[in-house]
Parts: sequence; structure tokens; C-alpha cells
Amino acid sequence: MARDGGFGLFDNRWVRPDREGGFDLAIPSGVRTMLGDLVDRLDELLGTDSDLVRRVFPTAYPDDAEREAGYQAMVRGELIDRHRASAATIADTVEADHLTEAELTAWMTAVNALRLVFGTALDVSEDVPLHVDMDSDEGPAQLAYQVLSELVDDIVTALRWTLPEPEA
Repeated sequence: MARDGGFGLFDNRWVRPDREGGFDLAIPSGVRTMLGDLVDRLDELLGTDSDLVRRVFPTAYPDDAEREAGYQAMVRGELIDRHRASAATIADTVEADHLTEAELTAWMTAVNALRLVFGTALDVSEDVPLHVDMDSDEGPAQLAYQVLSELVDDIVTALRWTLPEPEA
């Protein structure tokens, strides 16, 4: 996934802002195929109690099980709906070469949810950087996690350019 050799900030990124307020996509076909497959799996996982989706539903009250249960009961359905809508946006636009800001924001939500699922499965933490070892059984999952991380970074960087300048 080497993306070097350019001089501008967006020369080698998969997501670039355009002049009209949208975003151009230069995502390799293999990554697009992977995304299409993964958003289908995400939709399935969201309706389960699988440990793989625990990071997708952040804990609000880690020291109070009763309050946490109430919080999850209140927000989990809304979060599932939002993640499913975002996954549907990717499914509908995975072959697109251009996205609106709303579509790209949905992509960010779904791609990050997928990244969190892979991170949970691989037990990724901030303390230990991920090393992709394609000779291991986890190699394909490690590679998918790395690709999803790169894509989230590209999306966040592109969206950042749409934010207003901070006031001095």
C-alpha cells in the first residue's frame, strides 16, 4: 500500500477534497471490494452481542454497571441505526469516484466501526503497534486493519479541510 512520491498533502491520498465542496476518491479496486464485503459483515455483527463490537459501543460508566446498562439501553439502538445507515451508504457508493460531505462522513463512521471491530479481534492497543505478518493466520485481518486505518486517516484529513478557519 505504498502511497509515497508526491509533494502535495493530497497527492497520494485515496480521498481528496475537490473545489466544489465534495470529495474525489482514488481507492484501489481491491480495497473497494474489501469494503463492500466488510460492510455486509458489520451489519450482521451490529445486531449481536459479540465481543467484537464492544468498542463500537463506548462505555459511559465503567465503574457503575447499573448506570452503564441504562446508558446502553438508551443509546445502543440509535448507534446501531447510525452504523447501519453508514454501512448502507458505503454499500451504495463503494464504486463511486466522488462523494458529498454527508456521504464521506457516513463512510468515516462505518470505516472506523470496521477498524474498531478488527482492532478488537486482533487485540490492538495504543501501547503495541500492529505489525502485519502475512505468514501468520492473522495476516489478512492485520492487513485489513491497516488498510482501514489508512482510509480513516485519509477521510479525516480530507474532511478537516472543509472546517472553517479557527478565529484568532
